[in-house]
Amino acid sequence: MIQIPDNSTILAPATLHLSLYKEILKQKRDCLGIQVLTLSSWLSSFYHGQTKSDIEILYLYKEALKNTSLSNAFYSSKEDYDFLNACLDFIKMAKTYQIHKFPCSTQKEKDLNEILNLLYPIQLKEDQTKDVLSSLPNLENVYILKKEYSQLDNYWIQVLMDHGAKWLGENQLCQTHYYSVANARKQMEVLANLIIENDYLADDIFVALNNASDESVLTQILTAHKIPFTTIQETHITSIYNEWISYLTWIKDMDLKSFINLIQTLYPHDNYLIQYYTLFPEKFFKFEPHLSIISYEENEIINSYQFESYQRLEQQALEWIHNHAFLFHALDFIEIAKHIQNLHEHVSKEDLNAFNDVMSLIQDVHTHIHNADDLDILIHQIQNLSANQKANTIEGVLIGSRQDITSLRPIVFLTGTNANAFPSLKLHSGIFDEAYVKSTNLPNLETRIQNQQTQIFDCLSLCETLYILYPQSDYQGKNYESSSEIENWIQTKPKFITTPDSFNWTTPSIDLNETSAKAIFFKDNHFKGSISRLESYARCPFSHALKYGLFLKEKEDITDIRIRGSILHHVLEMISKDKQDYTSLSKEEIYQYVRKEFAFAKKVLLQQVTWFNSQIEEITDKLVLIFEQLHSFETNWHMNIDKQEHKFSYSYPWNEYTIDLYGYIDRIDSSNTSFCIFDYKSSDKDINLNEFESGLALQLATYTLAYEKESNLIPVGCFYIALRTSPETLTYGKLNYRKKVPELNVINEPDMLETFTKNRKLKGWHFNDASIYCDDIKQYMPVKKTNPALETIKSEWSQVIDSLLEDISSGQALPNHVKDACKYCAYRSICRNSANEVEPKLRVEKEEE
Repeated sequence: MIQIPDNSTILAPATLHLSLYKEILKQKRDCLGIQVLTLSSWLSSFYHGQTKSDIEILYLYKEALKNTSLSNAFYSSKEDYDFLNACLDFIKMAKTYQIHKFPCSTQKEKDLNEILNLLYPIQLKEDQTKDVLSSLPNLENVYILKKEYSQLDNYWIQVLMDHGAKWLGENQLCQTHYYSVANARKQMEVLANLIIENDYLADDIFVALNNASDESVLTQILTAHKIPFTTIQETHITSIYNEWISYLTWIKDMDLKSFINLIQTLYPHDNYLIQYYTLFPEKFFKFEPHLSIISYEENEIINSYQFESYQRLEQQALEWIHNHAFLFHALDFIEIAKHIQNLHEHVSKEDLNAFNDVMSLIQDVHTHIHNADDLDILIHQIQNLSANQKANTIEGVLIGSRQDITSLRPIVFLTGTNANAFPSLKLHSGIFDEAYVKSTNLPNLETRIQNQQTQIFDCLSLCETLYILYPQSDYQGKNYESSSEIENWIQTKPKFITTPDSFNWTTPSIDLNETSAKAIFFKDNHFKGSISRLESYARCPFSHALKYGLFLKEKEDITDIRIRGSILHHVLEMISKDKQDYTSLSKEEIYQYVRKEFAFAKKVLLQQVTWFNSQIEEITDKLVLIFEQLHSFETNWHMNIDKQEHKFSYSYPWNEYTIDLYGYIDRIDSSNTSFCIFDYKSSDKDINLNEFESGLALQLATYTLAYEKESNLIPVGCFYIALRTSPETLTYGKLNYRKKVPELNVINEPDMLETFTKNRKLKGWHFNDASIYCDDIKQYMPVKKTNPALETIKSEWSQVIDSLLEDISSGQALPNHVKDACKYCAYRSICRNSANEVEPKLRVEKEEE
C-alpha cells in the first residue's frame, strides 16, 4: 500500500484522481497540503503566454496545408482529421526532443518533409521545452504515481526525476497466481468465483483488461454475482454530445442518412419521418406533396389502407418540415445551442458539463469555421469528448486497462494474457511508422522496447496479490497460445482452473391457463379466423399464440419474394375473367396485364421502379410458362370457370361458442349439377390423408364443404394447381452395371413427355365421376387407393376441427412444431432453443383393424 507524503504534489492521470483522493482521505482524513494534478496541467505552469488548444492547432494545420503541392502523395489527406492529428502528435514529440531536421531520402520522406515544413512554424507549447527544462526548480515534494506511461510522458518524468521528483508506489508483490481457463468468458466466471471464495473486499480489487471488449462480459458476470464495480472509463448518460454530433453532421452533409440520424437522436418520438423517407427517399429535400395528388387504383401490391397510411405519413412529414424549417438554415452555433437547450426540460450536472465542454471547443475554433466543410474536425473532437468520460464516483471493484495498474489497490486481476495480447508493446505506426522514426533522432526501437518491458513488469509488482488469467480460446473457439514473457517472468506454466457455470438454461413455461386462452382466442364467445389459422396452430402452437394472441406482425417489405405469389394469383384471375381462351394469349398480351398490375405501385413508390420493372419481366416469363402448362389442362377440362377469389363463410355452434370460419377460394368451376374446387399454389404442393387428419391440410376440404353447403351442388373434387416453372431434369438414359456387359437404356421422347406430364399432374382428391367433364381423367386424377370418400372427409373434418379448438381453448402454446414449421416462420428469432420438433398429432379416431 502506498504512503501519501505530507505537503506534496502528486502527479497522476485524471482517471485515477478519484482513487487517489479516496486513499488520501483514508490516510489523512483531509486533503490539506496535498495537491493532485495531471502531468500536463502541472507542466503548464512553466509555459509562458497563452497556448492554443489542440483543436485550434488542427484548424491552423488545415489552413497551412492548403499550400501543399498537387504532386505530394498526401495531398488528398491534407484536410483529413486523422492525418492532421498524426502530424500534430509527431510534431509535439519532435519539438519536445528538440528535433528540427527530418529525413528526406525516399519520395515518402520528401513528401512528409514538405508537410512538416509547412506545419512546423505554427507555435506549440512544446516550442518552449528548452526554456522549461532550464527553469525547473528542485522538486523534492513532487511525487509521480507509478504506472505505465507513454513515451512522451516518460520523457518528462525522467526530467522531473533528475530534478528530485520521486515515484509514489513501490514494488510489494507477495503472491502470484497464474491460471489458464477454457475460454474468454470462462475467465470472468473464474475471476468472480475467486473473489467470492477468498472473501475479498471489492474495494481492494483492480481488474486490468488486456482486451477492452471483455468489459461487457465482465460487468455482466459481476452483476450476476452481485459484486459492485466501477469502470474507469464510464459510459456517460448524457445525450448532449450525441445531439451536437448529430446536429453538426447534419449541417455538414445535409443528406438523408444524416437527417435520419438527427431524427433518431433529437426527435426520437417523431419516427414517422424515418418511416416516410425510408419509403420515399426521392422526396427528401422536395417539400411538395406527392401522394395527395394521386388517386387510388385497385391493385394487389398496395391496398387502399396502405395507401391512405402513406398519405397520412406524407402529410405529417410535410407539416413537421414546415415547423422545423430552421434545421435547413445556414450554420449558426448560437441557434444550435439554443435549440439543444430547449430539448432538455430537466438538466443534470453531467448535461451541463457536457454542454460547457462542447461550447469551449466551439469558442476556440468558431473563427476558423467558414462553411459546413470545416465542421469535420470539430465533430471528431466532440466524439473524443464523448468517448473519454471518467467515472464520477468509485464503488467496489475498479475496472480498467493494464496501463492503469498502480499501488492503489492491493489485489489485481490481469485478464486476457495470451501471446497476442501480452505484452502488446506500443510501436510507431501509420504515416510516421518505425521505418520513418528510425531515420530521425528520436529514441531507437530497442531502447523504447526495453523501457516498455521494464515498465510493464515493474507495474505488475506494485500490488500485493496478482492473479494472471490466460484464456485458451476466444468466444468463437479460436485457440490462443500462452505468453512466453509471462512464463519467463513467473518462471512457471499456468495451472488450469475452472468453475461451474452459474447460468443454467431452463425451458420457459409459456402455456396459457384455460381462462386466459378462452379470453384471448374466444372473445365474445366467438372463434373467428381463416382455415389457415387452424393449420398454423397444428404446425406450431407457439407461432399461433404470437400471431393471433399477441398480434405480432413481421416487418412488411414490398420486395418480399412472397408477394410474387399473390401477384401471380391476381393476374391469373384477371386474365381468365377477361379472356375465355386465356391460356392462348401471346407474351405481349400477358405483359400488358402484368404491367397494369404494377402501374399504380410505380406511381407511388418511385424508388422501387427499377425493381418493379424487373418483376414485370420475370412474372411475365413465369406466366407464359404457366399458361403453357395450363393449356394442356384447360383443353381437356370442360367444366366452366364459375367464380374466382370467391369469399365464403362457414359458421356452426361448438360447445358454448360460435365458430366462424372464412376465406377466399381461388377458383370454382361448375356445371348445372356439380362443382370442382381449384386452389392456386406458387410451389408444388401435394395433399395426403395423414396431413389432413393432423390438421395440416384443411383448406381444400373446408372449401369443398363450405361451397357444397352454399351452392347445393355436387362436389366432383378439389385440387391444387401448381404455378411453378422449375424445369424437369432431362435424363438421357439409365446405365445398368449389374450385367456382365454394362447396358445403356436410352429414354425416348414419348417416355420423357410421359414423365413430364405425370409430374405436372394436378394434386388433390376427387369425390364423384368426372369423366363427363374431361377427355383424359388419368392426366390429373389421383389413383383411387389414396383418395378418401367425401363422407369420410366430412366425418373426419369435424373431428380434426374439434380437436384443434379443444387444444386452443385449453391454452396449449408450447413451440412443439412439426417438421419444417420453422423454415419460413416470422417468429423463429424469438422462439430460440425452446423449439421442439414433434411428429404431427393425428386428430381422428381410427377403428382398430
